[in-house]
Amino acid sequence: MKDDGLARRVGISLPDDFSSNINDEALPYIDVIEAPFNPDQRWVLHQLPSLLVMKREVLLRSLFCQGKLLAHYYAELLVKEALQLGMSVVIGMTTEGQVTQNINSLKGGKK
Repeated sequence: MKDDGLARRVGISLPDDFSSNINDEALPYIDVIEAPFNPDQRWVLHQLPSLLVMKREVLLRSLFCQGKLLAHYYAELLVKEALQLGMSVVIGMTTEGQVTQNINSLKGGKK
């Protein structure tokens, strides 16, 4: 795709139940990796050093297990931990109300 000029960068989004390392033979063809990261899914930490050495962009998602963890005290800790890793964080939303609430939260406003 990149060689044909169809895309500048190519990425993959890994499923929530993915728990192994990404195949080393595939990594040269992947620029961006979106991976789940939450209390139950931390496998990406094992491969993160090599991904960073290869200059791959890693986007962390599902920090809150599709909203199930937002009510828990450690939701803020998850965000801080993800940001301390130097990764980008993707916040998934399924309703217009969630979009508004999350944008307000990001701006420091009320939920």
